[in-house]
Amino acid sequence: MRILGTPEKNEAFQNCIEKGLVVEAVSTLVREYGEEKKALAEKLVDADWLKVQKSEIKTIGIYYHRMTPGGVQRVISLMMPLYLEWGYKVVLLTDEEHLREEYEIPKEVERVVIPSALGLSYKKYPRRAEALKESLEKYEVDVILYHAAESRFLLYDMILTKALGIPFCVIVHGLFSAEMLRQNYHIIEKLSTFKLVDRLVVLSEMEKEFWMTLGIKAVYIPNPIQDLPFSKKEGEYILWLGRLEEVCKQPFHAVEIMRKVTQVYPEATMKMVGTEVTKGVIKRLKKKIKKAGMGNNVEICKGTTEVDYFYENAKIFLCTSAGEAFSMTLVESKAYGIPLVTYDMPYLEVLKMGKGFISVPQDDINAGADAIIEILRKDELRKQLKKEARESYEILQQYDLHSVWEELLSGLPEDTRNEKSIEQENSQISLVVRTMLEHYAKGCIANGPGAEDKLNRGLWWLGRVYRFRQENGFGQTWKMILRKIGDTHD
Repeated sequence: MRILGTPEKNEAFQNCIEKGLVVEAVSTLVREYGEEKKALAEKLVDADWLKVQKSEIKTIGIYYHRMTPGGVQRVISLMMPLYLEWGYKVVLLTDEEHLREEYEIPKEVERVVIPSALGLSYKKYPRRAEALKESLEKYEVDVILYHAAESRFLLYDMILTKALGIPFCVIVHGLFSAEMLRQNYHIIEKLSTFKLVDRLVVLSEMEKEFWMTLGIKAVYIPNPIQDLPFSKKEGEYILWLGRLEEVCKQPFHAVEIMRKVTQVYPEATMKMVGTEVTKGVIKRLKKKIKKAGMGNNVEICKGTTEVDYFYENAKIFLCTSAGEAFSMTLVESKAYGIPLVTYDMPYLEVLKMGKGFISVPQDDINAGADAIIEILRKDELRKQLKKEARESYEILQQYDLHSVWEELLSGLPEDTRNEKSIEQENSQISLVVRTMLEHYAKGCIANGPGAEDKLNRGLWWLGRVYRFRQENGFGQTWKMILRKIGDTHD
């Protein structure tokens, strides 16, 4: 029989918390529930011991896995000096430490490394829980800003933190719809887990509306905009910069776009800068580049924290993402005055001004190539886009980040949902969204490993076809595809 199953058990569990047995209590939950976090979160919605009391915020705790090159890490590196400037103390908690490869961490920031969540079994969670508790208490942390929204231990870290009386805010750096791109059913788990957070910080008004419709205390706060120089250089190459990840960033699209550009401008070059995330993607990219005869046109460069050189000397910035939540790279490219060609993302806050870029329909390789060719061909258009890019960046810089963060931190842990958001939660559209997501999740589970062989065969074929089109061009006919890949499914 499970804990938290009856009012009596709930009360007994709360008594453990009140007696200071927080690590033991949370470790028991981990042992009892493990991956069944949705069920656990739903039982905790009204738990009194998770309702923290209002207190003055003096010390901010920031958690993420690591501080090596990456979008989330870059944002944290920019926010830490701001929190210090605004008068807060800052404690940075990470799972890993790689001093020579990390973004700069201000000397005033306390650095703590706790047992890693990555690869950690539930059986060994008590070690992590004890280290987290000790760190929060030692440095008198008043609020946690948890940047690892995808962590499998988010719920348990949150329960422990809130059981200590500390507000817990989750910073979401991705799109809710990215779950669907990855065919991930965990979004249903998030609907329950995020109900327990004191604030969910998101990077677009669209994202905010989505979560608020589902009854979650979401607030829109954009990423920090650092002061970057305008590059007066004409530029030498097309720049693609981001994680080398296959599903969301779609680097193979960039190579295919470049193949078409070089048919018109054989001397055109592109630098692709990023750290490999999808295993083997660099090897396959290089194979595709070599096969297309573009060894002198496309260079793959290792991901680095020192990206200024790449921006300063770029003529055009190319973005092939299926979706972005905010995109620091687009902001940075605007700062340097680089004309942008991007797949259409109308919800993206940094593009809503409509300046400095040409957008093309998602997955339209020909349109992407045509846009680059047009910018290369027309000097006046390139100069105009360059000017507009910098102007839009300067407008983004005017956002009063200090005020919105002060409003959030001073209001914790109060429920800031207004009548409109509560009405949204109880509306038909909320019911529609919930039903759609629940059915999507069920479909992911049903169609995953262990499904009928016929279904597996169909999914295998779709994967083979998609991979073939990425590596050999998106203009291939079905007849050509079937003839070349054959029926080799085993």
